[in-house]
Amino acid sequence: MRRAQYRIPHTGADTQDAELTVITFGPGQGGNTEANLDRWYGQVTQPDGRDTRAIAVRREITVGSITVTITEVPGRIGGGGGGAMPGAPAGPTFEHGRLLAAIAQVGDGPWFFKMLGPDATVAAARPAFEAMLRSLRVETR
Repeated sequence: MRRAQYRIPHTGADTQDAELTVITFGPGQGGNTEANLDRWYGQVTQPDGRDTRAIAVRREITVGSITVTITEVPGRIGGGGGGAMPGAPAGPTFEHGRLLAAIAQVGDGPWFFKMLGPDATVAAARPAFEAMLRSLRVETR
Protein backbone atom coordinates (compact mmCIF):
# COMPACT_ATOMS: atom_id res chain seq x y z
CA MET A 1 0.00 0.00 0.00
CA ARG A 2 2.89 2.42 0.62
CA ARG A 3 4.01 3.36 -2.87
CA ALA A 4 6.68 5.90 -1.92
CA GLN A 5 8.26 7.62 1.03
CA TYR A 6 10.40 10.74 0.88
CA ARG A 7 12.54 12.65 3.35
CA ILE A 8 12.16 16.42 3.09
CA PRO A 9 15.38 18.05 4.41
CA HIS A 10 14.80 20.50 7.25
CA THR A 11 15.10 24.19 6.60
CA GLY A 12 15.78 27.34 8.61
CA ALA A 13 15.86 26.81 12.37
CA ASP A 14 14.14 23.41 12.16
CA THR A 15 16.35 20.52 13.31
CA GLN A 16 14.22 17.59 12.08
CA ASP A 17 13.36 16.54 8.54
CA ALA A 18 9.79 16.15 7.31
CA GLU A 19 8.42 13.02 5.68
CA LEU A 20 6.11 12.56 2.72
CA THR A 21 4.33 9.25 2.19
CA VAL A 22 2.29 8.17 -0.84
CA ILE A 23 -0.24 5.41 -0.23
CA THR A 24 -3.01 3.68 -2.18
CA PHE A 25 -5.05 0.63 -1.22
CA GLY A 26 -6.67 -0.14 -4.56
CA PRO A 27 -10.23 -0.01 -5.90
CA GLY A 28 -12.95 0.51 -3.31
CA GLN A 29 -10.51 0.64 -0.41
CA GLY A 30 -8.94 3.28 1.81
CA GLY A 31 -12.09 4.94 3.11
CA ASN A 32 -13.76 8.14 2.07
CA THR A 33 -12.26 11.62 2.15
CA GLU A 34 -13.97 12.74 5.37
CA ALA A 35 -12.91 9.64 7.33
CA ASN A 36 -9.30 10.10 6.25
CA LEU A 37 -9.29 13.82 7.04
CA ASP A 38 -10.73 13.09 10.50
CA ARG A 39 -8.02 10.48 11.13
CA TRP A 40 -5.29 12.86 9.98
CA TYR A 41 -6.63 15.75 12.04
CA GLY A 42 -6.59 13.39 15.02
CA GLN A 43 -2.80 13.27 14.68
CA VAL A 44 -2.52 17.04 15.27
CA THR A 45 -3.32 18.79 18.55
CA GLN A 46 -3.60 22.50 19.15
CA PRO A 47 -1.69 24.11 22.03
CA ASP A 48 -4.77 26.13 23.01
CA GLY A 49 -7.08 23.10 22.92
CA ARG A 50 -9.04 24.14 19.81
CA ASP A 51 -10.40 21.46 17.52
CA THR A 52 -7.86 20.85 14.76
CA ARG A 53 -10.60 20.30 12.17
CA ALA A 54 -11.96 23.78 12.92
CA ILE A 55 -8.71 25.52 12.01
CA ALA A 56 -7.55 23.27 9.16
CA VAL A 57 -7.44 24.84 5.72
CA ARG A 58 -9.08 22.68 3.07
CA ARG A 59 -9.59 23.18 -0.64
CA GLU A 60 -10.11 21.21 -3.82
CA ILE A 61 -8.34 21.44 -7.14
CA THR A 62 -8.96 19.59 -10.38
CA VAL A 63 -6.01 18.15 -12.26
CA GLY A 64 -7.25 16.80 -15.58
CA SER A 65 -9.97 14.35 -14.53
CA ILE A 66 -8.65 14.02 -10.96
CA THR A 67 -10.28 15.76 -8.00
CA VAL A 68 -7.70 16.49 -5.32
CA THR A 69 -8.61 17.54 -1.78
CA ILE A 70 -5.74 19.40 -0.10
CA THR A 71 -5.57 20.15 3.60
CA GLU A 72 -3.06 21.88 5.84
CA VAL A 73 -2.92 22.56 9.55
CA PRO A 74 -0.20 23.51 12.05
CA GLY A 75 -0.01 22.06 15.54
CA ARG A 76 1.67 19.42 17.65
CA ILE A 77 2.27 16.21 15.71
CA GLY A 78 2.58 13.45 18.25
CA GLY A 79 4.43 10.21 17.63
CA GLY A 80 1.82 8.31 15.60
CA GLY A 81 -1.01 8.17 18.15
CA GLY A 82 -4.41 9.79 17.97
CA GLY A 83 -5.52 8.74 14.55
CA ALA A 84 -2.52 6.94 13.10
CA MET A 85 -3.21 3.85 11.05
CA PRO A 86 -3.68 0.76 13.25
CA GLY A 87 -0.45 -1.23 13.44
CA ALA A 88 1.66 1.63 12.08
CA PRO A 89 4.89 2.37 13.95
CA ALA A 90 4.98 5.53 16.03
CA GLY A 91 6.37 8.47 14.12
CA PRO A 92 8.40 11.38 15.45
CA THR A 93 6.94 14.16 17.54
CA PHE A 94 6.97 17.74 16.26
CA GLU A 95 6.03 20.28 18.94
CA HIS A 96 5.64 22.97 16.28
CA GLY A 97 4.65 20.81 13.37
CA ARG A 98 2.50 20.94 10.28
CA LEU A 99 0.36 18.48 8.34
CA LEU A 100 0.13 19.04 4.59
CA ALA A 101 -1.84 16.33 2.83
CA ALA A 102 -3.92 15.51 -0.23
CA ILE A 103 -6.35 12.87 -1.40
CA ALA A 104 -6.51 12.31 -5.15
CA GLN A 105 -9.68 10.57 -6.37
CA VAL A 106 -8.84 8.41 -9.35
CA GLY A 107 -10.56 5.44 -10.98
CA ASP A 108 -8.42 2.78 -9.31
CA GLY A 109 -9.11 4.15 -5.81
CA PRO A 110 -7.89 7.15 -3.84
CA TRP A 111 -4.23 8.05 -3.57
CA PHE A 112 -3.06 9.64 -0.31
CA PHE A 113 -0.16 12.09 -0.09
CA LYS A 114 0.73 13.06 3.48
CA MET A 115 3.58 15.25 4.68
CA LEU A 116 4.31 15.63 8.38
CA GLY A 117 7.17 17.56 9.87
CA PRO A 118 8.37 20.73 11.53
CA ASP A 119 6.28 23.77 10.70
CA ALA A 120 8.78 25.86 8.72
CA THR A 121 10.09 22.88 6.73
CA VAL A 122 6.63 21.72 5.65
CA ALA A 123 5.52 25.29 4.86
CA ALA A 124 8.64 25.79 2.72
CA ALA A 125 7.91 22.53 0.84
CA ARG A 126 4.31 23.57 0.03
CA PRO A 127 5.06 24.93 -3.49
CA ALA A 128 6.87 21.72 -4.50
CA PHE A 129 4.11 19.58 -2.96
CA GLU A 130 1.45 21.44 -4.93
CA ALA A 131 3.52 21.26 -8.13
CA MET A 132 3.76 17.50 -7.65
CA LEU A 133 -0.03 17.28 -7.23
CA ARG A 134 -0.59 19.38 -10.36
CA SER A 135 1.58 16.92 -12.30
CA LEU A 136 -0.69 13.93 -11.56
CA ARG A 137 -1.98 12.08 -14.61
CA VAL A 138 -4.23 9.07 -15.09
CA GLU A 139 -2.57 6.51 -17.31
CA THR A 140 -4.67 5.32 -20.20
CA ARG A 141 -3.87 1.96 -21.69
